[in-house]
Amino acid sequence: MTLDQLKHFKRWHVCHRDGHELEFALCDMVLEAWVLGWMLLPTLAILDAEALLPASLALILMPELYCGLRRQLHLSGRLRCDWLDAIRTR
Repeated sequence: MTLDQLKHFKRWHVCHRDGHELEFALCDMVLEAWVLGWMLLPTLAILDAEALLPASLALILMPELYCGLRRQLHLSGRLRCDWLDAIRTR
């Protein structure tokens, strides 16, 4: 995801917080995992801990994975996801 898409993702959740508290919390957790993944990269380099690099990469990809899963659930009719339009590439 681009930073612009992440901004629209978060903005939609902030604007629609009422009635979507769980989804708002999930949005925060996904973005916190993304930030943690980026913060972990230099730490792992300093500590020479290459074995943990896949964990950092997974955290960095968390928003993309989360949105992909939500898109699949939405398209299959299992879960309604109103914010997918907000993150479409313009």
